[in-house]
Amino acid sequence: MSGSDGVTCVIVADDLTGAADACAPFVGRGLSGVVMLGVSSRAPEADVVAISTESRSLSSTEAAERVRAASERFSPDRAHAVRFKKIDSTLRGHIGAEVAAAMVAWNASRAIVAPAFPRMGRTVTRGMLQVAWGDAPDVDSPRGHIPTLLATQGLQDCRLVTRPAHEPSLDQWASAMESALRSGRRVIVCDSVHDGDLDAIVHAAWAERVLWVGSAGLAAALARRLADLQERARSPIVLGPPGRAGCAEQGSVVFWIGSKQAVTLQQRQCVLSDSGSRVLALSAADVDALNRHLHEGRHVLVDVGPTVPDEVLAPCVHVVANHRIAGFVMSGGDTAARMCRALGVDAIDLGGEVSSGIPWGWLHPSAATTALGTPGLSGCTRQRWPVVLKAGGFGRPDAFVQALTFLTAGGGNDT
Repeated sequence: MSGSDGVTCVIVADDLTGAADACAPFVGRGLSGVVMLGVSSRAPEADVVAISTESRSLSSTEAAERVRAASERFSPDRAHAVRFKKIDSTLRGHIGAEVAAAMVAWNASRAIVAPAFPRMGRTVTRGMLQVAWGDAPDVDSPRGHIPTLLATQGLQDCRLVTRPAHEPSLDQWASAMESALRSGRRVIVCDSVHDGDLDAIVHAAWAERVLWVGSAGLAAALARRLADLQERARSPIVLGPPGRAGCAEQGSVVFWIGSKQAVTLQQRQCVLSDSGSRVLALSAADVDALNRHLHEGRHVLVDVGPTVPDEVLAPCVHVVANHRIAGFVMSGGDTAARMCRALGVDAIDLGGEVSSGIPWGWLHPSAATTALGTPGLSGCTRQRWPVVLKAGGFGRPDAFVQALTFLTAGGGNDT
């Protein structure tokens, strides 16, 4: 619990991009936010702390243990402090085990589960997740129906709150939520079609000591409510080109791409074919070409999927660390975590969002020797490195073009 005295919100996510996109709405409302790769002894100085447990691919037992450790490490005691369990917006991962572990660690009497992210095409109707694009669950499988999914994963005491009307009022939502809260059920699953639904759910249950469970859509609703209560409310910041923070560092943008989701593949093709972007695709093994193109100031896209071994990745990282870099783009939670560790980074200070669901921040190298046994970024004179993070299934087709424009326009360059 040390290091949590000044924390207003703690987010525990099962991957790095999820931790970042849940933290970003709070930053956009005037709060400071830091994303941590796992639990460390370092006590970050931020209003919002998001921890990535990197537990999606683990067993349910291992995942629950990581969530328990992260939740116990940061347990905010402030009035109206938010305890948030970030889950995948398409319901991947060990949701039941991780929610149960967080509830115990944070002594939460109830969990409010609302995974909708309307701006990214994720909505919930009659307890069924609907995905407009990306990796959608089969509606005939337990993964598509949220109460059934949670029951199969050990959370059986569920109450479903369906949308109370076609266009429900705050009073209608309040009545529906009050009935659910009085039912005595430990887990309340909520329909949500619009951001207004999420705002109403948060408003109705705010006074309860609950564990909030959802994606970046619910995080944004919580950020709006928290900012209002702290009298720091202002319009959300969507940081885009041209630069907001000066242009002190120019150079190449390096894309580290590992996700094979159809959305990412389309974004990859879009930035490679964009005549104004001038991005070259390279294999991580082609170190000579990487060195040559970075020396020429070209932007490069490096494929770093899970099949790329560390001994291939290490010289690639070494080359990048010795060139002028305007910033990085990392796509896919596992890829982002792997590349941060390869670069010697264990935390990211968030700066905002390039666009909805696509956060950016500053990498802070801390390790003298990286996970690959190389110096990484820690041996460089530069202290901060801009990065754009993108979940594999998020974003418009031109998301990588947007990220490139943002970084090269100085939106994330140091001053």
